[in-house]
Formats: sequence, C-alpha cells, structure tokens
Amino acid sequence: MTIYLVTTTVANREDAEKLARHVVDAGLAACVHIDEIVSYYPWDGEMQRVNEVRLTLKTSVERYPNLEAAIAEHHPYDIPAIIAVPAAQTHKPYEDWVLSTIEAR
Repeated sequence: MTIYLVTTTVANREDAEKLARHVVDAGLAACVHIDEIVSYYPWDGEMQRVNEVRLTLKTSVERYPNLEAAIAEHHPYDIPAIIAVPAAQTHKPYEDWVLSTIEAR
C-alpha cells in the first residue's frame, strides 16, 4: 500500500486543531503535523501575505478520497488547497503503523 502525504492550510491554530481532530477521529488520517507558516499568493488582484497554519496529514491511497471530501467539507476556505503526494519511500515500521492505525478505525 502507498502512504499519501496530504497538505492543506487554514487561517489559525484553532481551525487546524479542529480539522486535525476530526480526520484522525474519523480514521481518515493516522496523524497530522501542524506548523505555522507565512504564505504569499495573489487573490482578488492583490498580493497577499498572510500567516497560516499548515497541516500535513498521513493517509493511505485508499482513504484519500474520503479524506479529501472531509477536508473540503470542514474547511473554512472557499477554495482550500488540498495536495496529496505519494511517499516515494517509507520506513517500513512507520508505514505499517500508519496503515494499521487507519484500518483500526
């Protein structure tokens, strides 16, 4: 099985914690890392510089569609960035833990 690393961003820590808790409790992600970042992007014709919170979620390729749907449904942004990349290589014991954690839910 393949592990996906899924990334999204939200405006604040509270939203990040809510979203992380929801997807882990639902068994859609084994774990979520939360980091504070600064983002630059054009929006409504103006360059934005905003503080955001990045979530990195670990899931399986099989759970990804449900994870994406849950993020989109519970995300506070109109157009959330939801980006998934397959892990090219993963330490086998960690991969086993991720997959077994998701399967157990």
